[in-house]
Amino acid sequence: MRRGILILATLAIALLAGSAEPARAQTTVMRIDPAWKWAALGSGPFSVQVWVDDVVTTDPCPLVGGGPCGLGGYEVEIAFDPTVIAFQSFANGPFLSSTGRTLYMCATQTIRHDPAYGVLSYYCATTGSTPLGPEGSGHLATVTFEPVSIGTTDLHLQNTQLVEASPFGTDIPHTTQDGSVTVQELGEGDSDGDGCANVDEAGDDPALGGDRNWFDPHDFYDVPVPTAFNGGTLANRDKAISIINDVLAVLEYSGTSDDGPPNAAGRDYDQDNNGDGEDDGILYDRSVGVVWSGAPEGAITIIVDVLLVLAQSGHSCQTPP
Repeated sequence: MRRGILILATLAIALLAGSAEPARAQTTVMRIDPAWKWAALGSGPFSVQVWVDDVVTTDPCPLVGGGPCGLGGYEVEIAFDPTVIAFQSFANGPFLSSTGRTLYMCATQTIRHDPAYGVLSYYCATTGSTPLGPEGSGHLATVTFEPVSIGTTDLHLQNTQLVEASPFGTDIPHTTQDGSVTVQELGEGDSDGDGCANVDEAGDDPALGGDRNWFDPHDFYDVPVPTAFNGGTLANRDKAISIINDVLAVLEYSGTSDDGPPNAAGRDYDQDNNGDGEDDGILYDRSVGVVWSGAPEGAITIIVDVLLVLAQSGHSCQTPP
């Protein structure tokens, strides 16, 4: 029934579901963004987005030169733990209508929500034979929840559908990538000691220190400058991540490892030049984290550490915690 509604809305005529098109490789992905979200209990609603990557369509559209028709509609169903978070709202994103197609059946009445079981679904389609629908990647929708209790829940995508804006209403094969939400007490101050206030890390803007776990001291890649080789300690972090300071400092220690030899610059992971009782390298070492950077892994490399700190360049939480 829901598949028929999507195809009918996309074509604006009564067509039966299905297509004789051969199966295609599943290169298209529908995903939750961010893949991991921290939310503070009692701090109000938070949002995640549904994105689609690498949409490719094959049905020809004769009225516009026979080219691929593009995306014409979608359906999203998300399962979650209603004891941890509660559904608030769902809004269509900009991607579906980005080529100028007319939205159809995307109002709030298309939301189906079962609060007892933690399942919500939403469908949205476009109508008309022109212009072509979008291909590529984009933001499909925004979903807003409210934290209910401390805990973690998956945001599981299920029964999803992507439909071409074609006379055949062809399904677009795709895979899905779920998300996850952890609800924590916010508390005051700077719980993880990384220089960013809890309230900043709980925010939505990574450039202001947000979209981070305020109990993880490693996901804000601010390092001591001057470096530990020159006596720098944690007190020499400036609550901001920049190329001129942090990226160059990590690069200075690249090529070092726990119990390994010094690098070409004479920096040694295992030395304690700043006298803090810890290996100097630990201050500049990170691993790939859930969203940003994670705990030290015993080696500092360009391909991991330098790229991780570079990805956070420009992020700052210089308001006092």
